[in-house]
Amino acid sequence: MKRVDYLAVVMATLVAIGATLGLSASDDGNATAPHVVPDGHCEHSGINSDGGIQFLANCPQSSLSPDGRWKLIQTSPIGAEEVYDVVIETPDGKLVGHVPDLNDHMPFALYWSPRSDWFMINHYRGSGLQRPRVFQITGDRVIEYADFLRTGEDKAREISPCLPSDDKADWMTGDGLKWSRDGSKLAWAFRTRIDMCVFEDPAFSGPIPPDKQGRSFLMISDVATGKIVDGSVRLLPDDEKWRFPTDGPYRGF
Repeated sequence: MKRVDYLAVVMATLVAIGATLGLSASDDGNATAPHVVPDGHCEHSGINSDGGIQFLANCPQSSLSPDGRWKLIQTSPIGAEEVYDVVIETPDGKLVGHVPDLNDHMPFALYWSPRSDWFMINHYRGSGLQRPRVFQITGDRVIEYADFLRTGEDKAREISPCLPSDDKADWMTGDGLKWSRDGSKLAWAFRTRIDMCVFEDPAFSGPIPPDKQGRSFLMISDVATGKIVDGSVRLLPDDEKWRFPTDGPYRGF
């Protein structure tokens, strides 16, 4: 098959990216609709079916933490460029800090941790791709914890050797699924762009074999340390039909 044929396959496959990325786990364990709805209509903002809070750029709103201690607020867009901000405040209106890089006009969904000073964001990045992001609220600022993403990338390269070895290529995407009951760990699905492991690779002297192409997988990460919990890595089936695990370390969810 010529390289141009690979491109045709990629372009056709990318049409389905929205259906194959960003799946969540419902209460009964089955895969359900995406966490983030990339739609500008305000009827899609608010509480999602999986319990997350959907935020859209032109639909300002807020969400109070489960214990009522913190409030995440998306401000109203201002001016021709529709500039807005995403901040954490106390219920009486005192500013705690800004949530970095969420005012990019892309949708996101919020999931409070059982520890209310932590929260997870599934941040839509366009083209059907999104990324889970984890934050902690301290007394005077909001801190992002990203080590779990880097550890996930390393594991993805181990599972799929065809993925880039550098951090410049924008190939990582994923979907935060569930907080552990103690709020210290996050179960999430790692996925990559479908076009990342389709073209020929010099290491294989031709098309990349199916068993060396990109694979999607579940894992549990300790959000403070970024470490993957032992026994939590589970490959996802290609047809995306799966149930959220209940054995081993997943019993804590």
